[in-house]
Amino acid sequence: MRLEQCDIQLSELQNQIENCREVISSIDKEINESGATISNLRDNIIVQKLNIDIAKIQSEIESYDMEEAAKARRNYDDKYEPAKRREDKLSEVVRLPLTFHRRSNRSLVPSTYWRAWRSESSVEVTRK
Repeated sequence: MRLEQCDIQLSELQNQIENCREVISSIDKEINESGATISNLRDNIIVQKLNIDIAKIQSEIESYDMEEAAKARRNYDDKYEPAKRREDKLSEVVRLPLTFHRRSNRSLVPSTYWRAWRSESSVEVTRK
């Protein structure tokens, strides 16, 4: 009789253990779902902040005077190319090789001035 009571009690305890495992499993499931819910809420907050930022930027863009911007762009296009060509031309001049020649008084003269000086000083002096 005592053995039968122990067997009955053992089976009841096993049922209770199984019920506890099911409860633990459902609690774990809820915890996992709540983590997903928290992540979803966090993402929703980020999306709301981004929507607010987009609205602010959109209103800022709409406040710009597009006609004035187009005029400024045309003005830039009209002035940039000639200025760029002039700059390129000047940079070519700067890149030219520069050689020096020694004058009669032993000073150094750049080639471009040497040609001018030589043509001026090449007046023939005849001796008597």
